[in-house]
Amino acid sequence: MAAIWMSNGNVGPGSTGPAIDLDLKLIDERLSGSGHKVHFQGEDPKHIAPATTYLTHVVVEVSGIDEPTAHFDRPGFYRVLGLHAEDAGFLIAPPPGTVLR
Repeated sequence: MAAIWMSNGNVGPGSTGPAIDLDLKLIDERLSGSGHKVHFQGEDPKHIAPATTYLTHVVVEVSGIDEPTAHFDRPGFYRVLGLHAEDAGFLIAPPPGTVLR
């Protein structure tokens, strides 16, 4: 499972919302159909310019247990380029067939 974070571009307490855990293959499939690209930031989270007061950036954290995919070829943090957090609903939606309580 990979984690999707909404970030304000800073690193540390208060810089992200709660993590949304999804299967990495599902995230990769959804990004493939969206036209968005990802940028590998490194094994540790990095500052994103411009940093904002609001959660605007979309970052995917890939763990060492995730199987590499076309967009995510190694563990670490990836920024989804050009995707504003407000527009990430397609990416963070529950998998098909999920029952919400």
